[in-house]
Amino acid sequence: MTLPKVTQRNSLLREVVLIVVFCFLYGNIFAQLFSQDSTLQSKAEQAVFNGKFKEAEDLWKKVAFQKAQENKVKEEVSALINVVKSGMHNSNYDSTEHYARLAINRAKSNNLPTEYAVALDALKFIFEFQNNSDSVLFLSQKILDTDGLPSNYYSNAYTSLAQSYGNYGQNDLQVKYLSKAIELDKINLDSSSLPFNLIDMGTIKTRNNLHYEALELFYEALEYVNKKNKFKKATIYCHIGSLFITLKNFEKAEEYGLKALEVCEELDLTFTKTRSYLILGINAKRQSKFKEALSYFEKSDSIFSMIGGRESFKSQVKINIGECLLALNKDTEVKKVIEEVKPILDIVGESKESLNLAILEAEYLLKTNPLNVLKQIRKAEKLCKEFELQGSEAQIYNFYAQYYGHIADFEKSQIYISKANQLKDSIYRNEQTYIVHNLEALYQKKEQASAIKLLSTQNELQSSKLRQQKVVIIGTIAGLILFGGLLSFIVSLLRKVRSQKLIVEKSLEEKEVLLKEIHHRVKNNLQVISSLLSLQAKYIEDEGALNALQQGQDRVFSMALIHQFLYEGENLIGVNTIDYFEQLADNLSYSYNIDEDVIINLSVEEMKLDVDTMIPLGLIVNELVSNAFKHAFKSNTSKPEININLNRKNENLILEVRDNGESITDTESIYNTSFGYELIKAFANKLHAKIDLKVENGLSIMLHINKFKAA
Repeated sequence: MTLPKVTQRNSLLREVVLIVVFCFLYGNIFAQLFSQDSTLQSKAEQAVFNGKFKEAEDLWKKVAFQKAQENKVKEEVSALINVVKSGMHNSNYDSTEHYARLAINRAKSNNLPTEYAVALDALKFIFEFQNNSDSVLFLSQKILDTDGLPSNYYSNAYTSLAQSYGNYGQNDLQVKYLSKAIELDKINLDSSSLPFNLIDMGTIKTRNNLHYEALELFYEALEYVNKKNKFKKATIYCHIGSLFITLKNFEKAEEYGLKALEVCEELDLTFTKTRSYLILGINAKRQSKFKEALSYFEKSDSIFSMIGGRESFKSQVKINIGECLLALNKDTEVKKVIEEVKPILDIVGESKESLNLAILEAEYLLKTNPLNVLKQIRKAEKLCKEFELQGSEAQIYNFYAQYYGHIADFEKSQIYISKANQLKDSIYRNEQTYIVHNLEALYQKKEQASAIKLLSTQNELQSSKLRQQKVVIIGTIAGLILFGGLLSFIVSLLRKVRSQKLIVEKSLEEKEVLLKEIHHRVKNNLQVISSLLSLQAKYIEDEGALNALQQGQDRVFSMALIHQFLYEGENLIGVNTIDYFEQLADNLSYSYNIDEDVIINLSVEEMKLDVDTMIPLGLIVNELVSNAFKHAFKSNTSKPEININLNRKNENLILEVRDNGESITDTESIYNTSFGYELIKAFANKLHAKIDLKVENGLSIMLHINKFKAA
């Protein structure tokens, strides 16, 4: 039976309405589900952005569960790895390890090599933070064995291998893999890990006392840090500040420590802030500013206690607090610090901090219970030999000396005092040698740069002359053919020659200004060194150390004075002997507070000598006159005089410094006993000079110099 058309039309309308209602109801449900999923992930990302890592960890777990339900494995693995990252910020290692292994299994079983490597890298990071080097080595090799990964994963694996081998003390393998990581980063222009790899290599250089090479690496690391990863600057500033402490440049160390702190404050880098405070504290402690240092250490400890982290770092901060408290006579608090650190080091195991704690405890016992300190001193000595720290060994000898002094065994006490002084003298000499060699290397480097520029200018002039000759020859031939164009060509040629002459004259003038600027800067740098020595002297009470600093300041001034004459005078390579020795003598008189008590007679032939001759010559005169001021006139010598004679005789330069003092009775007392005399011999060898010593109505030292250059 056929329905009427009206009935058919009504039935069709009802079906359309039902479909629309169904789509509206269920479509809305699907949209809500999709929106809920998207909102959940957005909330997780926002929580990470706001630093709410506990909340982020819970949200990412929910996202991972949803993706697993939807069988979206890639997104599930990504969410699991974000669980790991958030959990690491909460120091939730057990939970994060579980989710990292889950991500690895899911990626591996679904044949997702990139996600597999990312998950391995996340697990590796957990083990790195727990100092589990064996597991780090295993996982790094697994990543290297996986083909087709982005290059940064291989670079990170090499870095992890280097760090692990470094933990095992295998330095050659550490350098090998770190070099591979740096090479790979530079090839692929990857600035995310390169700064830290450069820092690690710089740290290795620092351990090997290659401080300036390390500094170059740290500054290179800064070049790869841009605005997007500005937070890395704080870490690099910390390393540079720490290196300047090693170099005893406390002003620069404070500058970079404050720079690091500024970046930490700006970007809320909590953990790096603890390192910034630690560096500022150590810098203040090295300058005996114990209250200021204690304030920095306590700030570092307060943040560390709040966020947690590596126990070895915590022990380092605590021991520094203890040292400051001991210096401030807060003995009761020192005992508490020692008891706090001991269980921490039991967890960490023997390290450099174990030695520092042993030294702190020995100092505490020497102050509070000196008769029971011997066992602790021996423990410190054993650790010192194990870690080969020569500076600490001198400190331990002083502990022995104090202990034997307390029990009235003065013979043994004196033996250990002598050992400590000998070791300190050896360290001081090594440092002085290092500084002298470094200054000489920097000076030679600047000389070489100037010579290269001069050769370059000469080559340009020679090339210009050859071009001019060629133009003249061609012009002459052309002139024979086209006599009519000769005059115009000559005019044009003269204009070119005049223009080139002006260019050459301007270039030479610029080179002269540049050379003067170099001398000016060298002089200023030496003046800064002199000022630093002067500042350091204010904090030293030991007479021997104060004299050593004063001598060092005088030596630096003698070199700075040469560069001052060079940039102030017209001759850029020669120094007038009369002007130089007059000013040097005046400075030494002022330095040793000599008014008219000692008469200095100068008999110096006027001549201009080049820098290679004047620097060692000035340092020799500086040493001889300083020694005369200090030693020659201890007894009441009537009319004390010092004579400085310098003249040319045949092919030699004769320098004589003579005094009429009575402190020296024979020349044997000078040989091999004076550091100043060792310096004089070193500089005399550089000048190929023969030294004659005579004791006759005072001390006379004469040098016959056959290697010198007149300017």
